Amino acid sequence: MMPSQNGSRSHLLSGSIPGSLLRLSLPIMATFLLQTLYSMADAFWLGKLGREAISAPGISFPIIFLFVSFGAGFSVAGTSLVAQYTGSGQRDQANLAAGQTFIYLLFGAIFVSVVGMLVSDPILRLMHTPEDVFVNASAYLRIIFSGIPFMAISFVYGGIMRGVGDAVTPMIIDMAANLLNILLDPLLIFGWGPFPRMEVAGAATVTVCSRILASTACVILLLSGSRGLKVRWAQMRPRWKYLGRIMRIGMPAAVGQSGASLGFMVTQGFVNSFGSVVVSAFTVAVRIIHFLNVPSMGLSAGATALIGQNLGAGKVKRAEKTIWWAVGMVAAFLAVGCTILVFYSQPVIRLFIDDAQVVAQGVILFRIISYSVFFFGIIMVVFAAFQGAGKTSPVMYLSIGRLWLLRIPIAYVLCFLLAWGPLGLWWAMFVSNVISCIAGLLWFRRGTWKRKVI
Repeated sequence: MMPSQNGSRSHLLSGSIPGSLLRLSLPIMATFLLQTLYSMADAFWLGKLGREAISAPGISFPIIFLFVSFGAGFSVAGTSLVAQYTGSGQRDQANLAAGQTFIYLLFGAIFVSVVGMLVSDPILRLMHTPEDVFVNASAYLRIIFSGIPFMAISFVYGGIMRGVGDAVTPMIIDMAANLLNILLDPLLIFGWGPFPRMEVAGAATVTVCSRILASTACVILLLSGSRGLKVRWAQMRPRWKYLGRIMRIGMPAAVGQSGASLGFMVTQGFVNSFGSVVVSAFTVAVRIIHFLNVPSMGLSAGATALIGQNLGAGKVKRAEKTIWWAVGMVAAFLAVGCTILVFYSQPVIRLFIDDAQVVAQGVILFRIISYSVFFFGIIMVVFAAFQGAGKTSPVMYLSIGRLWLLRIPIAYVLCFLLAWGPLGLWWAMFVSNVISCIAGLLWFRRGTWKRKVI
């Protein structure tokens, strides 16, 4: 317990910055990689059932993201507080921050679960979901919403453990859960062996079952104290003073993420209006882009914890260098990955669905938006500076602005007023990512993120 915390602090607060960054980020990348591989496996197997089945998770994703975005935003507060308290050597306060974040997000997740199951169908109607996809999307959504509390537990646990400098334990838990997902997916989708054939509902059921097992492991480890944080039951008793602190840090991040997720819902609504071919192509594209962004997500999450600890220890210059190292690593990887995607998108898409119309639309999509993924990856890393410092308002403004000030207005004009169809949406995605990246880098250079919050 204590030795592991000291060990985490020593290698995160001194020595090689890229070495520290990679030690913390690589396990997170492995976690995101497995999550992405699962979603890709999901798309692979559902694609065998046709475009209607593969479209259901794609249409459902922005709705789920809207409901979990508040929790994701508030978990940033937990990561930031735990990291800064750990960096300053205040271990008891780090445990308290973890306990308070955990209990408030769990209550919130239960509320989200109930509301989500009640409003899923009206939202699907509001998003102009094609009739041939609606039944599958509805079944998928209801099952996923039932498992939101369990997903929240493992999600929060990963965030607070990264704050203390341990990215390996959440990785192991998520690896087990996602491998279970991948193994069980075809069994419940197709009804192999003794399992019932559940098709789209089977994919959702496997996801929830694996999250139940993962969340159980997270609770046991958090209470046992065997991995650096030991939260006692008394530290999970709601404290209103602490809720205020979590709200101050987490609310801007939560509003930013929920505002962005509403933007994704509107974007998905635009996609839905063009029919199941475009919906299928977009669903496959999102899965592939998530895979390409694994290094960006991993380095961003790792840099958030590393910056929080270094700011807590008063090492501002080391925190700033961490961001530039992370930006350089992400840029190098995405420059290669995006180029490959431009020239080889057709065979990649055919791995998921062998539908000539879907493949043709997907190729057009990737030729336009591939390099915008490069800029989006960089802005994700820049967000880490603000989140690690607990200064989440810039993230809120940039996240909302990217969707509501840029992507949605541009897409509406190009898609409908100028009648470009889906082509207008792909160009809107490109432009919004590029401009947001430039704005984020300029904001980062102002240096307002360099003051810690504890």
